[in-house]
Amino acid sequence: MRKFTLVIALAITILSTISQMGFGQQAIFGYNSQPAQNSSARNGEIIYDQLFPLGWNYMVSQQFTDPGNLNKTSYAADDFTVPSGESWDIRYIDVAGQYFEWAGTPAAAFNIYFYADNNGVPGDAIHTFENFTNYNEILLDETLHSYKYEFMLPAVISFTSGAYWVSVQAVADYTVSNQWGWYSHQGTTIGNEFHWKNPGNGFETGNIDWTAASMILWSDFNLAFSLY
Repeated sequence: MRKFTLVIALAITILSTISQMGFGQQAIFGYNSQPAQNSSARNGEIIYDQLFPLGWNYMVSQQFTDPGNLNKTSYAADDFTVPSGESWDIRYIDVAGQYFEWAGTPAAAFNIYFYADNNGVPGDAIHTFENFTNYNEILLDETLHSYKYEFMLPAVISFTSGAYWVSVQAVADYTVSNQWGWYSHQGTTIGNEFHWKNPGNGFETGNIDWTAASMILWSDFNLAFSLY
């Protein structure tokens, strides 16, 4: 058991080091020694749910607005599937996230993108909501500075049967709000692994196009979100 624990600890150390290579302390993902606390679900009928339990990791997904970090703007996205013969009408989306280091000022806004599926990766954007500020922010863990976000979309969006992807991205100045990460969802992978990209390669990982989570993390390959 001791040997197994040492191996896990070494793996975490190596992957954490890799995640920070080439860009100082700005890692592309964070890791907690224990998962953040879970909150109660939103009232109302849930259509799709993979929010809780939260995983151990959180993946940067942020539009950096400060000039020195524009090339670190990155996107995380996960998929969901509307079963054959069904149609979903979505008005709300909940996600959970955490700041890499709490600077005292939250993100200014969020961007929300829905994509068509392109053979197992995000394809063309079909719905875009940028600089979105209509949401509730619910504290999950004061020590970790983790939160649940409840977004109400401007109108109901209808999805016919098929596969889709959703991306949620904080809009923030790194010098003011540091860096925000989207929590992983703990458990067996549902559908496709989440994907991540950093088109400007500011993190120097080479992931300028959509890259599967298993190429970046060691566990929890879905992101935490639910649809209402």
